[in-house]
Amino acid sequence: MKAVRTAFFLARKLGNSLIHSLENSTRYTYLQLSEVHIK
Repeated sequence: MKAVRTAFFLARKLGNSLIHSLENSTRYTYLQLSEVHIK
């Protein structure tokens, strides 16, 4: 049962980092776009 829990933990950790990087890139793109619009 420990292997299943470890796999689940790793999958969730990977998913969290994926979501985090997605949020960062989205925010970065949004900032770039808003800068272009401001200028």
